[in-house]
Amino acid sequence: MTSPVRMDKKNPGPKFQLVAGENIQSGLLRIMRAQVQGAQQKLSREDDIHENIHATRQHFKKIRSALRLMRFAIPKKIYRRNNWFVRDESRKLSAARDHTAIMEVLPLLERQAGSHFTKEEFLKIENYFKKQRQRKFDEQQVSADMKLVAKELSVYKKADFSILEAQREKARWIPGLQRTYQDGYRSYRKLLNKPASHMMHEWRKHAKYLRYQLHMLNVYWPPVFSALENELHKLTDLLGNHTNLELFQQQIHSADPFDPDLRERMLKHST
Repeated sequence: MTSPVRMDKKNPGPKFQLVAGENIQSGLLRIMRAQVQGAQQKLSREDDIHENIHATRQHFKKIRSALRLMRFAIPKKIYRRNNWFVRDESRKLSAARDHTAIMEVLPLLERQAGSHFTKEEFLKIENYFKKQRQRKFDEQQVSADMKLVAKELSVYKKADFSILEAQREKARWIPGLQRTYQDGYRSYRKLLNKPASHMMHEWRKHAKYLRYQLHMLNVYWPPVFSALENELHKLTDLLGNHTNLELFQQQIHSADPFDPDLRERMLKHST
């Protein structure tokens, strides 16, 4: 029996799926609008700037996933303009997100190698990276970037969605799904031939697009699409942990406060 799709705080929820009988193109546009609105809401909040940036970038990935399903149903020029716009808006927030990624390694390290460190050592490690994030994180600049992105999203929603609406009768999503799978498989083969961090990132990116697309299309083949989505969720989580651990190790090599023994154990147990 196929297990249900995992639901957690990052799960996109019911607005992120097509429903039975819904026009495909109209449904994908509905999903995109919901994701734009979700991004705007997160960008306007001030309670947890790091979590809000992370959530906003997740919304952008879902928008790009929907666009990739549409890519052969709309003119290439329109697809590229929309895709590049969302990509560039996400990049404006990427530096702020990178400061938080390393913090996500610490619970993983504690679960997998907790017996090799004392509580005091873990506290020292955590405090060090918190201070590093505070030192490098320009909150005023990031807040300004978030306001700018929110403003540009409002313009985008009014201008570009009317153009996409005109293409709603062309429901060709299968070629888009196939292309996403092909892009991911090519990234995987390149990684096998020449392992590198940027290739790991490319593979994860395409795997995440495919995972989101299968979630959107779940209504068409629930048992199979749910099973594949769950497997891709596991894969993207593992690849994300790998990327964050690499960032963590880079920082450890240049971290002054740690004695050689602690540094060596941190490097050993984060591989």
